Amino acid sequence: MLFAHAALNLAPGLSANARRVAGALLEHYNQDTGRCDPGIKRLQNLLEIGRTSVVSAIKELCRDDGGFFKKLSHGGQHNTNFYVPRWDRFRTTVTDFKARMNGAAKEQNTDQLCRKSDTGCAGKPATNPP
Repeated sequence: MLFAHAALNLAPGLSANARRVAGALLEHYNQDTGRCDPGIKRLQNLLEIGRTSVVSAIKELCRDDGGFFKKLSHGGQHNTNFYVPRWDRFRTTVTDFKARMNGAAKEQNTDQLCRKSDTGCAGKPATNPP
């Protein structure tokens, strides 16, 4: 589940409260049963943020167009929400970051080789620093 926490840190555009609420949801996720159903009040108390902030963060995390969780309703007396992690979205976030990181590393290595070469790259003179 460590990759999911990494994904939250790497995900572009998530608010700070959404990252915190998502982290708390992941900590409530039971890998044996698949249950993840902390109440709003519990999240408020644990994270020391207001109800509106928790509800806004949950809406942000449960968007249909790329949210990290799917929200379902248990029904019952208290109409408890159940959160299903979208593991594929966590994985995609980490995979995309690693691809960008590897691309940047390859580009940086090419630039370093060009600077070290006498002829530079693509026929351009080398730009060796003094």
